[in-house]
Amino acid sequence: MPSRLRVRREVLRDVAALRDELARCPADPVARSSPTARAALVLDAVAENGAVRVESSRLDADGPVNDRFVSCARSVFEGKRLVVSGTAPGRRLRLVIPLGPNGNALSLPAASVTESGPADGG
Repeated sequence: MPSRLRVRREVLRDVAALRDELARCPADPVARSSPTARAALVLDAVAENGAVRVESSRLDADGPVNDRFVSCARSVFEGKRLVVSGTAPGRRLRLVIPLGPNGNALSLPAASVTESGPADGG
């Protein structure tokens, strides 16, 4: 598996390339109940030869967000194949993309990628 930094850079490059699709998502701002409230879109992906495929996504939030934006963003990501050179099949990755302060945009610079184990769960 390539370095985590390289995987993050390549995944975020492909996520950023989805900008036009994400721009069609409803972007009405949502008032946060607390300035420290956090929210993130969590993408679970599995590595394939030279790519990772987003299998599922979920919202992880402790405050209000634009639910229509989140639903739309999830539909953009699920099933997408993101090119990552040197990936070997079978590893699971988790991409966490924080939502911006208004709960209606993705904060790509703050995104993280972690390896979460083999595809077979073992």
